[in-house]
Amino acid sequence: MIASGSTTFSSHKADGAAGERYAAAILTCALCAQAANSTLQEDGKKLDLKISLLNAFSAHKSIVSVHAQIKHGNSYARQSPGRITLQNLGNETVPTLQDGTQPALIIWVPPWPNREIYWHIIRPKGKHRSPIKIAEGDIVTPGLRFELSRFANFERRNPRYPSLDIRQITGEPTSRANAKMNYAKLKKESLSNPLLGNILVTRLAWRHITRFSRTTDRRLRSFHILEYLRVFLEKVPTRYLVDRKPSCEKDGLMLERSEIVFWYANAFHMGQEAQTLLIRFIEEVEYPQNWRERPLSEKDVTHKVTLMSWWFKPQKSGASLFHTDDRITRQQATVGSSVTLP
Repeated sequence: MIASGSTTFSSHKADGAAGERYAAAILTCALCAQAANSTLQEDGKKLDLKISLLNAFSAHKSIVSVHAQIKHGNSYARQSPGRITLQNLGNETVPTLQDGTQPALIIWVPPWPNREIYWHIIRPKGKHRSPIKIAEGDIVTPGLRFELSRFANFERRNPRYPSLDIRQITGEPTSRANAKMNYAKLKKESLSNPLLGNILVTRLAWRHITRFSRTTDRRLRSFHILEYLRVFLEKVPTRYLVDRKPSCEKDGLMLERSEIVFWYANAFHMGQEAQTLLIRFIEEVEYPQNWRERPLSEKDVTHKVTLMSWWFKPQKSGASLFHTDDRITRQQATVGSSVTLP
């Protein structure tokens, strides 16, 4: 249990060891995880903690192992409106954290009395933007477990699927009644995605794709591919974006709400023109508001994902399926990245 006021950080001088202990306590509580100090060899390579947590989206409860580097104090961060820019990390920190197959974390602990700690996920074996910028909303909460699980499962992706020629399909008339019948079948399916867990199909997506503000052509295009949608809903996308909204309080619980967009490159083609399928979801995570002051179990944290909409558009010429920067994660999305939604 983390008691309010039990930590006495100075706002003038940071204590690295105290910051590491505080971060370890908050991380293990938020993630329902176990943490171990680094070995002497790992400590020499700038690794502070090894965190083990259950994969939130694995039916077999596989383990996600995360290395973490803890930075405490103002000397490691520069704060500006809406974001935090890390600095003075050293030349070895990021390359060391990338040396593996699992995601890694850089944690920044600000001076007391700020109780929040901030996170940034490091992708293994990939290019990394410098300097590292953290959105002011990227604080450690129980919702981080789902982000780490999603990141770990994405790194094990193998996004290969047949590209369907929809030139003839889109030329055929499709009635609203037929599309509604296909949607009713989809609602009855038990759907699960490696990056989202179970997916709920409700009236939300149907209302979205049939709204009057959409052009007739867009509505028909969504109708045409509806019967093939399930195949993609259960597969890992070629890239994704997580746009997190500000958290809010609801009946003594904290609610984190995010919009997630999946890209499936080369999902369809019309003659020689490749088409990219995009699917949008709403993710909601609820947990006790006082989670820091009480024992927290996985059952205290609820997670729900709901299908919101889908559409397809011509794929950009020369786009690579495995480009280093194809996937935009939460922290990048909240500091200026955006996606145009129809």
